[in-house]
Amino acid sequence: MLEVSSTEITFDNVDGNMKPFKLDIRNTTHQFIGYKIKSTKPDIFQVKPIKGILSSQQKQVVEFSVLPEYQLADAKQYVDAKFQIQVIKVQENLSLNDLDFKFKTETKQDSIKLLTSVYKQENGKKTLVQNDKMTSSIYRNIEKSKSEVKTNPEQELVQKIFQQDKEITELKIQREQIFNKTQQPKSNPSKISQILKPVVFGVILSLVYQYYQK
Repeated sequence: MLEVSSTEITFDNVDGNMKPFKLDIRNTTHQFIGYKIKSTKPDIFQVKPIKGILSSQQKQVVEFSVLPEYQLADAKQYVDAKFQIQVIKVQENLSLNDLDFKFKTETKQDSIKLLTSVYKQENGKKTLVQNDKMTSSIYRNIEKSKSEVKTNPEQELVQKIFQQDKEITELKIQREQIFNKTQQPKSNPSKISQILKPVVFGVILSLVYQYYQK
């Protein structure tokens, strides 16, 4: 329903001042939609316009900025801030006041989450500001995921099934090889007897002839 130019709000901290970030949003439907932006730290950030109504394919530039009283604050407190854009279908002539009521009383059709990043520029270098608590939390989640993967019984069962299937395939191949060896063509006794019969008969006639010549 709503297309955004970025899912990350990026602030550049230049000499202690946080530069505003502009986000492009667009209504991708053929209907009117209303949007409303919420923040986990509304006392620090200012969003303009924080809500609005967009016609089909209409674009809107939304500006995210830090309030003047927080400009010189530690940049780390901005890093874990999150924004959410809620979207709902509306009528063409709906007012902004009615839009607030509609968001409170009706189910939202779409929701887009936005994360926040802060880059600090000093001496011509641009570095990413990290929140120590957030970094350690991410590290713990990664380690937890690794341990869950190692001890996941479902994955172990799948691996065993694959191994057993491989062993069964190898046994089938060995059985076919043995069967093929046992089915190799052997000498036909009937053919051998047909060849030996004239020879034996000839020998017998020869012996009989020699007996009567004596």
